[in-house]
Amino acid sequence: MRLRHVRISAAVILLHGFIIGITYGESDASQRISLSGTDWRIHEDADGKGVERGMPQADPCDPGWIPANVPGNIQADVEAARLIKPISYGAGDPRLAQIAEKDWWYRKDFRVPDAFAGKRVRLVFDGVDQDCEIWLNGKRLGRNSGMFRRFGFDVAALVQPGKPNRLAVKIDRMPPPVAPAMLGADRHDDTCRDIDTMIHHLNELKSPTNAAYDWSIAVYTLGIWKDVRLEASGPARIEWTQVRTGLKNNDSTASVRVRLDVDSLAGMKARASLRVSGQSADVTKWVAINLTAGGNIVEAELDVASPALWWPNGHGQQPLYELQASLLTESGEILDSRKVRFGIREIRWAQDAEAATRAPYSLGNSLQLVVNGRPVRQMGSNILPPDMLFGRILQRGPRLIQLAKAVGMNTLRVWGGGVILPDEMYDLADELGMLELKPPAKTALGPLLIEMQLHDAAGKLLAERLHVFGPATAKDPLGGLLRNVVPDDDADPLQEGPPEICRPVRRTSLQVKALPLRLEAGQEVLELVLENTGAMTALFCEPHPLIEYRTDLFIDNNHCFIPPGESRTLTIKAADKPRGGLTLAETGWRITTWNADDLVVEPGSDVLLAVGRRDQMCREYLGYFDTSKIKDTGETTRVGTRPDPSQVPCLLDSNHALRCEFPLSEAQAKQAARLRIHTADQAATMPTKVAITMNGRQMEESLPLGLGIQRTDPAHLAFPATVEFDVPAADLRPGKNTLEVRVQDDGWFSWDAMDITSNKSEESTNDR
Repeated sequence: MRLRHVRISAAVILLHGFIIGITYGESDASQRISLSGTDWRIHEDADGKGVERGMPQADPCDPGWIPANVPGNIQADVEAARLIKPISYGAGDPRLAQIAEKDWWYRKDFRVPDAFAGKRVRLVFDGVDQDCEIWLNGKRLGRNSGMFRRFGFDVAALVQPGKPNRLAVKIDRMPPPVAPAMLGADRHDDTCRDIDTMIHHLNELKSPTNAAYDWSIAVYTLGIWKDVRLEASGPARIEWTQVRTGLKNNDSTASVRVRLDVDSLAGMKARASLRVSGQSADVTKWVAINLTAGGNIVEAELDVASPALWWPNGHGQQPLYELQASLLTESGEILDSRKVRFGIREIRWAQDAEAATRAPYSLGNSLQLVVNGRPVRQMGSNILPPDMLFGRILQRGPRLIQLAKAVGMNTLRVWGGGVILPDEMYDLADELGMLELKPPAKTALGPLLIEMQLHDAAGKLLAERLHVFGPATAKDPLGGLLRNVVPDDDADPLQEGPPEICRPVRRTSLQVKALPLRLEAGQEVLELVLENTGAMTALFCEPHPLIEYRTDLFIDNNHCFIPPGESRTLTIKAADKPRGGLTLAETGWRITTWNADDLVVEPGSDVLLAVGRRDQMCREYLGYFDTSKIKDTGETTRVGTRPDPSQVPCLLDSNHALRCEFPLSEAQAKQAARLRIHTADQAATMPTKVAITMNGRQMEESLPLGLGIQRTDPAHLAFPATVEFDVPAADLRPGKNTLEVRVQDDGWFSWDAMDITSNKSEESTNDR
């Protein structure tokens, strides 16, 4: 592919080899008129004899012509005219495929300003899908094949300034060899094999997006899917403007390298004026040129002192500059001009020996993206065409880039089988700090870590996420990411020492602090402040309820990442504590991190005793996996405010009992309390009587009937229940307290959890 057929922006970058920081410009608006719009008409040409019937000059008000949009698609226009059912609703319309089995004609009438008289006038098509023939004022201009190619025609001899002009575009039908593959692409057993058929027949000049992939229906798109315009110039015109930026002198100076592709009708002497402005810069350079007839290349370099650097989203601002490129005669008459925005930044892939030793074995290589001298982690997504009808991409595409910025992405990879996105999307990416990167091919062989950040409108970091992907074809693509040393199956059996490969993802250490619980807009809010005191970024920091499973939580900044020396706050929200429930502070929290030891935020002081985690299961308890282990356990004694349940038999019956010894402070012993026993299952034939003894005082309550299955199969889900006891303050004492739990007669239950909480939290809730 020739370089001139690629559109790359300052923020959305395709890195093929070492093409870095390239931007292509557009012509000055004063020298062009847009022919895009909603005033086009289309007409089918079922037998392909439209030329014989005079279609290039037909009146678009005649019957059979329907409104059309440019940019657009034939299928979208036929749908809008209600000639078929909605394409994306229900089963769609079986007639959709028939649209691509016909030729179609576009028609538009337009006027050319008098100022275009005497100038070189170029009719430019940015993209037509797929094969087309162009007619102007009844004269055939030529053909084009390939939806990605920008093409044009010199039409100064044909356009009539100040008078109506008639433009006609014939769109060829789907080639017959492709039709069977496309029409069969939606078979239930299709595995994209028909894509190869289309690619082969169309010489890779058409996107296979809609050829049997799983995100859309199969549709052979047709139409003028990009802009159309007239451009006026002198005998020499600028076809393309390319800007490449780099940094030098310790980043104190930016090198702006400009390349102009100039097409001239004849040999002549000319000058090029190149002006870079913006961000307090204003630099101009003049270049003398000896143009020859045909294509010419003009290259120059400008230096910008103290440049304002463009950074990816999350790393800094996105200042933009403007290049004004003008082509003039020796006497100073402007032949043509272009303007283009660009950001100054330097992008490279770095690889060194140290990086190679840090890279995981399965990574394939150790290339690292460096922007403006700073290593940058790519955080983003693959982006497919935002609409299966490519002419409608701008209706959805810009929103996707805005959403990508909103969640903290800085990278969008344009899927290789898709389309070159409209310029408006690349321009928006310039403004929002989005990179589009295609790394050197070898990096695709190993795991890819994509990190995303979520910021609020003020720029505050709210959440971070990391996704890890690895190809099925790579050996052990994700293995060892968390193990410092793993066996090496390919090691030399004669080597000394164990065959091992080092794949270090270093561990780190964290500290946690719980801020006081508060009420906000009818919600409880608990903030957990995590500080990374180690030397490695903490990955996937996640809070888990400690003594009660909860589904009523909203967690801000969940799965966050914490660089060394920095802190993040996990904000947990829930509805104000319902009667009988636990507050967020009473719940307690376990913080898990991918590469650090777990942290525990103990339940608040209102929780006097907690055994197990209430989740309607008894898997934490002894005997859950093997009931024979509890056969001779008898009475079990556990000590502490939150004793380990793994030594408590999962079943409580007349042969088993639980005794808990736990301390209370003076303040805790002065408050009445509530004891709750949560079961996972209980006897099904008779109510189970639960007897407790608190410091010598006995109380008794009955459980409802259960399923009765967990006596022999503790892993089976059953009918959980809860029994409550009110414990007067008189039954509690400072220091050691003793609680015994038994069942009477032939009843039984399997443990879920047990807790004792001070009633003062209940009273404060009622007061609220």
